Amino acid sequence: MIKSLDILKLRVLLCFLNEDEKTCTVTGLSALLGEGKQKMHRLLAALEREGLLDRSNARRPCLTEEGRQRAAFYEDRVGVVVNHLLYEGLDLDEAEQNAYAWALFSTDKAMEIFRSSEQRYRAKYELRRQQKFDGAELCRRRADDARLAPPVGKAHRTVLIETS
Repeated sequence: MIKSLDILKLRVLLCFLNEDEKTCTVTGLSALLGEGKQKMHRLLAALEREGLLDRSNARRPCLTEEGRQRAAFYEDRVGVVVNHLLYEGLDLDEAEQNAYAWALFSTDKAMEIFRSSEQRYRAKYELRRQQKFDGAELCRRRADDARLAPPVGKAHRTVLIETS
């Protein structure tokens, strides 16, 4: 079962990473995320206990180094999942809403699959206007330069792929 408190913690971490420091207060985060101030205060205290947040300056809490690393890790995962869900047809609001849970609870193997799909989507998008292109061109467009099929024998065959 998805734990909404875990998702809220993730959203708060990402706010500290991306939002103006004036927004990253109990009042600012409560307004931005639509949660009560008391709940936000408890959540910030929990993040501090976990070593992710430094609240030595009560008016301007900030992420610790571990907090920045964890926030950056999940920011990357959320971005990959949002792109994947957008490509699959969800609108932006739904994709963002679902991406937090997927980023938190997906295995590393699932994230590898999402990343691989994202590379194929990007190559497809970049080549969409070309009438013909070969496998070498497709591989150059892939970020990991992965071959889609092993070469045949010692000579590489050039296969033209037509788009419609």
